[in-house]
Amino acid sequence: MNDESLLSQSLQDNHVVDITVEELQGWIEAKDVVLVDVREEEEYSLEHIEESSVHCLSSFEPSNVPLDDKKKLVFYCRSGRRSCLAGHHFVTSFPDKTVYNLKGGIL
Repeated sequence: MNDESLLSQSLQDNHVVDITVEELQGWIEAKDVVLVDVREEEEYSLEHIEESSVHCLSSFEPSNVPLDDKKKLVFYCRSGRRSCLAGHHFVTSFPDKTVYNLKGGIL
């Protein structure tokens, strides 16, 4: 399956839910979120959301993503495309989980 197919499937997947910046901000303030940046290390080093960890899509391994069953798991990137793909990869490995994608990324 190529990236376009995965992206299309992700958009229809109930386990990958798009969220807004405002929703994310509320979760961050409530300390109710695990943030995963799926951009490349170079991008992450230039700017990132505080408290996030980097797990590059180019070498993404779902089992390496930090989990906390009491918090929401949010993937983000520059525009929302890579994080949506990472979310789909993640729920393929962990089908009982729901993850969140920052719609529009951090542009």
